[in-house]
Amino acid sequence: MKIVDVLRQRIRAAARFAKPSLIPAAIAGIVVFSGGHVYERQNRENARSDLRIDVENELNLIANRLQSEVNTNIAALNGFANSIGVHPEMTADDFTIMSTKLLLQNPQMVRASAAPGGVVRIAFPRESQQWFVGTDFNKFGATRRAVERASSTVKPVMIGPIRLPSGRNGFELFLPVFAKIQGRMERWGYVEAILDERALYRSARLLEEGVETPEFTGDHRHVDVHLAIRDVSEPERIQDAFFGDDSVFRMAPAKRQLTLPGGVWELAATPIGGWEKLPQNSRDLRLAIAAAVAVVVIPILLAGGLVNERQRNIAKLRAREGEVMTLSHRLNLALEASKIGIWEIDQATQERSWDDRMFHLHGLTVHDDEPTYDEWRSTVHPMMSVSPPTRSSAALMRAWSTARSIGSCWPTTAYAISAMSAPAIRGLMAGPRSPASAGMSPMTCSRMKGWGCQGPG
Repeated sequence: MKIVDVLRQRIRAAARFAKPSLIPAAIAGIVVFSGGHVYERQNRENARSDLRIDVENELNLIANRLQSEVNTNIAALNGFANSIGVHPEMTADDFTIMSTKLLLQNPQMVRASAAPGGVVRIAFPRESQQWFVGTDFNKFGATRRAVERASSTVKPVMIGPIRLPSGRNGFELFLPVFAKIQGRMERWGYVEAILDERALYRSARLLEEGVETPEFTGDHRHVDVHLAIRDVSEPERIQDAFFGDDSVFRMAPAKRQLTLPGGVWELAATPIGGWEKLPQNSRDLRLAIAAAVAVVVIPILLAGGLVNERQRNIAKLRAREGEVMTLSHRLNLALEASKIGIWEIDQATQERSWDDRMFHLHGLTVHDDEPTYDEWRSTVHPMMSVSPPTRSSAALMRAWSTARSIGSCWPTTAYAISAMSAPAIRGLMAGPRSPASAGMSPMTCSRMKGWGCQGPG
């Protein structure tokens, strides 16, 4: 409890000390904090803009890598189709040799087939894809639309992802094959290939296990993102995302459309941690704002407290000066009424100081110089004579302190002058100068005749 009380007292003392400058300090603190808050908010907005730019750059890189992988496989399949177009009557062994080279050079491909007239005649690998031989592409809606588009545009078409009998997902590529039949170039049929979905994503570095260590360059900063991909080939029938979470499209993502053979994919990306992620320098900036507020507010509080303390001290001094003036006025009145004269002796310099009444008590004319010993001795009654060895100030003080009264004789009136003990006065004044007081009371000459005073009667 004592610690709490002490702490409470210190808090109160600090509050009293800083109270006069609380309002200026608060205003300055609010101004600095507001400026810092505006700067921090602008910093967050700039960081958010930079983050969106980084996410868009990252999305563009992902889209370019993905399209590059697809184009590489299409180019390989296009060469395979040209080889079949040159030798449309090739044997199964020749097809197996060509397919083996195709799949070895393109690891994303897991199947290749030839379908003259739209019906699969041969597929590779032959053992695992024997079930696929004899499939008519025109019997199924998805494959029929794909081959019709490939035939009309004379370009490759990719559909998917589709579910394969092996349990894996893949993208199916169709490419029309044209061969010289009876001296004329006619559509011979199609070549078909399956791209493994995960292998394609891994080659495009979309999967964690396939992501390589990012290289930081001057024009790009790597940022981790949540990615989602969906097919928007038919705007009236947009499908759910086949890669990533479909909720990414509802989180104000950065978007990029990727035009592929036979369709359009839409890629969406959001930064891991969300768009409201604080900038890296947010903590340092807040500390800087707090330091700025402290640097501005604390000196104001200290200066205000010191100025207020100075004003209080000045007020106290003025009050004491008023009290001293009152006491001095009262002392002057008391001295005036008591008929007392005051004189002082500086024991260090042996100098005496008389007031005007002391001159009057001794019958001397007031002048600037202090009276000499002889002048003073001429006014003192012979009975109170002081021997020459006691003419020093210290001896005079001892003489005055031992005497209860001395007499001053004037031609017409005798006065009794009582001396106050100088050591007592010195103890009260506590200074190098020892004051003494003399009281004057008029007496008749008859009372002073015993002292030898001669009066007028």
